[in-house]
Amino acid sequence: MSLLNNPKTKLVAEILIHHVAENKDNLIITYGEVSKLTDNAIFHRNLGRYLYVIADACKELGLPYLTAIVCTKGSAFPGNGFFDKYFPGLNDQEKHDVFAKCLNEIRECNDWRKLIEYMK
Repeated sequence: MSLLNNPKTKLVAEILIHHVAENKDNLIITYGEVSKLTDNAIFHRNLGRYLYVIADACKELGLPYLTAIVCTKGSAFPGNGFFDKYFPGLNDQEKHDVFAKCLNEIRECNDWRKLIEYMK
């Protein structure tokens, strides 16, 4: 079974989609919070592999990078892995600009169903 159609990947995507729907004014969620919402079925340090699959699916479907909302505790910014993979070569200011753009796109997206359908 690939990670794309893995039930844990779908669970993480559903958690993020629900979080976005309920928290339009404060989209940031930590790795630890996501882990807790999986009933600790996914250790927070292992979330990255699922987040990359979700981000790849978002990119393929023309959706905003939903996973940009997942940040390290004490930070309001995605990790370097997100930028290195999807927006390589940016300086700090460019990363902030891209992140703000990602958050706006996520906030404005009202139909995440095709992401969930894609992962079935």
